Amino acid sequence: MKRIAAVILTLITSAASGQTISEFSARDVVSGQPFTLTGGANARGIVLIFTSNTCPFDAYYYDRLNQLAADYSGRIPVVFINPHPGEDESADAMKALAARRGFKAPYLEDKDQAIMRALKVTRTPEAIVLKPDGNAYKVFYRGAIDDNAQVATDVHRHYLTDAIEALLSGANPSQAVVRPMGCNVRMQ
Repeated sequence: MKRIAAVILTLITSAASGQTISEFSARDVVSGQPFTLTGGANARGIVLIFTSNTCPFDAYYYDRLNQLAADYSGRIPVVFINPHPGEDESADAMKALAARRGFKAPYLEDKDQAIMRALKVTRTPEAIVLKPDGNAYKVFYRGAIDDNAQVATDVHRHYLTDAIEALLSGANPSQAVVRPMGCNVRMQ
């Protein structure tokens, strides 16, 4: 049984880390400007964080994610993406939330859910770290931000930070996939 579980975990990890995306474009609701993957990423990669205005799990992370964007500013771009439909998730609501929370990263609207579907995101918050791979970007890490959404001071495992540090140092992440905890993305 343990052997079967190990094989399944290896297949899941391989599938997630082998996934690639070549380009996307979305509007940053904060600046009003278009954002492209190739224009926003740097030579090391990019961090995409799928989030929502209304999911309580996302709200627990706003301050931590804002700090993460500030901490890695100039080293690797961090981008927030909202794939949720609905009035509470509209561009105006997103812009108001970004202003109220002082977001330090672009906040992209993915209302057609094209980016979400291309990267097979199903929950928010979910982090995706992309690494350049020729003319595309390969998923280097996907999943949870850390091991405690509700209490930042009780976090023991910083999955996303560990993955970013591994990428920046040229190493592989200790875990390429960690199941995210949060709200299901409302499909349209």
